[in-house]
Amino acid sequence: MRSSGFQNASLLLALCYLTFAVFGALGPLGVSWSKDLAIAPAARKMAWFSVLEFDGILDKENLPDAQLAWLAQQAWNEMKVDHDSKPWKDTEITNSQAGKVPGAMIALVKDRKVYLASSQRSSLSKSEKSEKSADQKIAAFRGIAWSPLISPKPVRDALRSCLIRYEDDAHHITGGNCGEQLAAVLAFNEITDKSEKLPGSRMVAWANIKDVPRVIAPCGDVPDEDGRVSGNPGCQSFIKALEIVAIPESTKPEKFDAKFTARQPCLGLSVDGKTV
Repeated sequence: MRSSGFQNASLLLALCYLTFAVFGALGPLGVSWSKDLAIAPAARKMAWFSVLEFDGILDKENLPDAQLAWLAQQAWNEMKVDHDSKPWKDTEITNSQAGKVPGAMIALVKDRKVYLASSQRSSLSKSEKSEKSADQKIAAFRGIAWSPLISPKPVRDALRSCLIRYEDDAHHITGGNCGEQLAAVLAFNEITDKSEKLPGSRMVAWANIKDVPRVIAPCGDVPDEDGRVSGNPGCQSFIKALEIVAIPESTKPEKFDAKFTARQPCLGLSVDGKTV
């Protein structure tokens, strides 16, 4: 079951489903920076995302791995263009807070939808970070997938189930700031049943590593049959907990003529008294 806080946010989701602010020129995939995610007290994260909705079920025959990789590649390119336009320039967020373009773009396919989500960067200023207590700094470091105000319970449970398989001081290698977590949040926000996992789903991560753009494997060590590894947990464990399958790292993008509807999702965030 989802948490009551998330249920309340879900009830309001329909009210803002098609309402979103557009910053900069959107590309065909509709990938856009979220001002609301950057300024909401419960989030304070820089991220880019979009949802693509197709007419039919997107199995491997209708959307092969190579085409899914192409969508992730194009989404990363759109994010880079939008980031370089500084869409935050009319807000209180500064260039130093915005930082570099996020390192990776995720494409997660489930049923008829592809969820595009970047990795997350903090939008806190240095002074804001310095004023926080040790516990607050840990909370600020963690990605939004940890937040009960934003993240559906299955996503938080998947993160926790990974951690208890390691040493007591183990943590997600990036604090849960990967695009895999944000993509899963978007997916569960739109699932109408009481699913706790995402069976039949596939995902790919696209990144520019040392100026070489390519598919990359999910972070963290690969769990063994008992779900244990000796190093830090990461998205290898996270996606396994949700039954998401990562496509092979050797996959090369293949362009195709895609017909879909692109839109910005709502996250159930409360900003200035409004749900976004």
